[in-house]
Amino acid sequence: MRLFPILLLAPLSTSVWAAAPNPADPPTVKRPPGSSLVMPDKEKRSNQRVADLSSLRRLVREFDFEDAERFPAEMPRDWFRLLSAATGRPGFPDFGKVELSDAIAREGKWALQYTLVGGSMSTAVPPGIIRIFPGSRYRISCWVRTQGLQHSAVRMVARMHDRDGKPTGEEFLTEAIRSEDEWTQVRIDLPEVAQRASDISLELELTQGSLLAMEAGASEAELDRLPADDITGTAWFDDVEIWQIPSIRFGNQNAAQVFGADGNREVEIELRDLVSDELVADITVTDIDGNVVHTAKIPLPGAGALVKVPLPMVEPGTYTASLTVTADGMVLARRNVDLAVLDQDRDNAAHGAIPRFGVILPASPDSELATMRSIVREIDPDFAIVPAWTSDFEPVRTDHRIAAMRDFVDSLLDRRIEPMLAITGVPASLASPRHLDRWQSLEYFGDDDTSAQLQLEPWLLAFGQHVERWQIGDSVGPVLRASSDRDAVMRIRAMLDQRVAGPVLLTPTEADRDEAPAPPGVARHVRVPWSARPSTMADYLEPWRDDETVVTFELAPESISDRMRVDDLAMRAIHAWRSGARTMAIDLAWKPANSAESRSSSLRGEAIAWREIGRSLSGRTFAGELPMPPGLHGWLAEGASPALIVWSDDAGGESVLAELLLANGAVTAIDPFGRRTVLSPENGAHQVRLSPTPLFIEGIDFPLLRMIASAHLEPAELESRRSPQEVKLILKNTFGVAMSGTVAISDQQNWEIAPRGQPFSIPPGGEGRIPLRISLPRSTIVGPTNLVVRLEWMAGENYATSIPLHMSVRWPEVEVQSSWRFARSVDTGKIDVVVTVAVTNRGARSLDLEAFALARDYTQTRRPILKLGAGETAMRVFQFPDGARRLSGGQVFAGVSEMEGERRHTSQLLVPPLLSLPWATGESRTTVAAE
Repeated sequence: MRLFPILLLAPLSTSVWAAAPNPADPPTVKRPPGSSLVMPDKEKRSNQRVADLSSLRRLVREFDFEDAERFPAEMPRDWFRLLSAATGRPGFPDFGKVELSDAIAREGKWALQYTLVGGSMSTAVPPGIIRIFPGSRYRISCWVRTQGLQHSAVRMVARMHDRDGKPTGEEFLTEAIRSEDEWTQVRIDLPEVAQRASDISLELELTQGSLLAMEAGASEAELDRLPADDITGTAWFDDVEIWQIPSIRFGNQNAAQVFGADGNREVEIELRDLVSDELVADITVTDIDGNVVHTAKIPLPGAGALVKVPLPMVEPGTYTASLTVTADGMVLARRNVDLAVLDQDRDNAAHGAIPRFGVILPASPDSELATMRSIVREIDPDFAIVPAWTSDFEPVRTDHRIAAMRDFVDSLLDRRIEPMLAITGVPASLASPRHLDRWQSLEYFGDDDTSAQLQLEPWLLAFGQHVERWQIGDSVGPVLRASSDRDAVMRIRAMLDQRVAGPVLLTPTEADRDEAPAPPGVARHVRVPWSARPSTMADYLEPWRDDETVVTFELAPESISDRMRVDDLAMRAIHAWRSGARTMAIDLAWKPANSAESRSSSLRGEAIAWREIGRSLSGRTFAGELPMPPGLHGWLAEGASPALIVWSDDAGGESVLAELLLANGAVTAIDPFGRRTVLSPENGAHQVRLSPTPLFIEGIDFPLLRMIASAHLEPAELESRRSPQEVKLILKNTFGVAMSGTVAISDQQNWEIAPRGQPFSIPPGGEGRIPLRISLPRSTIVGPTNLVVRLEWMAGENYATSIPLHMSVRWPEVEVQSSWRFARSVDTGKIDVVVTVAVTNRGARSLDLEAFALARDYTQTRRPILKLGAGETAMRVFQFPDGARRLSGGQVFAGVSEMEGERRHTSQLLVPPLLSLPWATGESRTTVAAE
């Protein structure tokens, strides 16, 4: 039995349900059937006339309890109170009172009122009142309201019954809720009615918390700790409705709803409905970002039909098709199906190039292997880790499982996809005698008991000549320290040697675990947690850089948007590729069908993106990084067909237009789904829109970008002083022919740079060192900056581009931290800006310094710091009267300078616009601090 949580639900719209059933599909709680519904006057009711076939109407039955206005009665017609004394069901004594009441009603005047005096309470409609038809679907709704309940709650229960009045199977329950002093609608969507069902029984319960806990199987000790049951309280039920809704299947015949970009794309609407009114289907297709790409309105035959709807999606990617079925404007049902369109132009993967990209398949019964085979064929990975058997596997089915797996493995080999078989768990029948947990497969098969070897023997005989890599253990969940199980590992490795040609044993581990080196013939399967950000991939993978280690990336949680999950996976894979990972995998990102009517199995966006990421990185190695403005990145990938990977760090997802010379002709930008955009140069550069979604740009001029990537300054760090400093611009000729042209520096207008322009000539394969002399003004802000150089040259072709060269300005001997805050002046009562400058001497000699702070319309203020010794820190404070008003949205320059020298450290502090705040204009407020 299950414990059903008590939740407070917000009331739903009354206008929709006044005319039609609510179209949303809430989860329906199921539990095993309890006692049959027993009526106190069963014999009398068995002779009643069978109810009319009202199920041929959309609204099958309605109980609004308004009959009490004309026919006063304590209980509604066709309802009876369920009592333990009459039914034998414990927990429902005859305490309390159930009656029709005109004290409170949702609409109209009357409702069914429960007055609690301890114990649980329930009223019911027995079989024979609400008739249903096989093959149809029904929705039951009720409005509830409570008052004064502390631990008890209300819920609705429905059962299907056969012609003899016996329950046919499960009970269907709403969640137990309290809805204090407001009306809330609860609803049950019944599954398609089985052939033997003919009636629905219905109960409205006010259930004590102890009864809910007992249903969930709570122990006596747990029950003793529960709060006492409610003694008083009130509940109301009103407007109970039973609607017939269409039985709808929405999807297509393709496995995982996958289409090729050049194939026919369509979805099917299969409808069965006993009501013959005219229905209309509204279909909306949205892309991964929620943009609408297609809409359609299609009439549906009232009695049922199979309708095929063409979809015009052309670009590869993931889409959601939403179906809304209406009758006379009333919404009857909503369905969604996720679709994927693949880029078939890149369907032929090399399957052999390094790095390799694979998938870990979910444990699937024999009946689902055909679906898995179709999904793997669509993704076309380099390898697939296939669970051969899990902790739920029954050894007596070994022969059947091997026969089913043989076809699956053969299909992978036909596609040149390497199969890796995984023994991820130990069945209870085998683990319990050894006193092992089910996940301890490494210990089980590594034991020196020959019975374990006999369990593995049929698998090695069946697949040993075709499968080289065998994984023992599950990469998800508890893992063993390989160093402490070396003997077990080597025994399994020896077992593989006898039956497998050139075997490799995979043993799962964690990326941040310190493992001993793997023995010969043994490799690690490392799982990198999602919490490990892309920038940390190099540290995580440092111990695992070899050809055999399989690196698996944990996927982002589904609470994150589809786009962010795809971007996150792409960036982790790209950083791991740069760090030297050679064999990478993800768990198959797919959504299994959770209902035959509401959702078909489908691939998630990460699976489609993984396919494209693999094709973009396989056979390519990191070859350099382009100098780009802050927050933008460009990584060169070298291979038979070189590429450039570009993206931005904007966490908000906003795109940035970058001007990059990538070739003298057109290039092609490809996103992680395979969408292609041709970019031609405009005004001497390609206009590339960068976002957190990485782009793979092909057709680039690789020698050109290698030359740009090689450009840098030596030294890349300048001292913050006035006197000239010598710098060299370094260029490498990567073209294979002589390179000659001119370099010009037109930015940094306050800097003195000589010469601003000069010619250069570099032989093939040579390096040019172009001298520059730079003098910095006293106003220079310390920190990173860019020096933009303009190059025009000839190297077989004419080229011209601008390159932002990274450099920094600093004063190495001092460390300065400047901050600001607000403070109310004691003298004027106004809000001042207070700036604090803290300076630490990091040099070996004492310094005589001056701290300063300067702002618009204020006189510069200086404070001396004399004889600041090595390692010492001094602090000076500057106050700007009425600064909250006068400096709102402005800036303050603060820092230190040498008293008898030219070096200076200047920082810029930004004061945000604050005039919209009432206290900034003089209203009373206590002191406010901000850093």
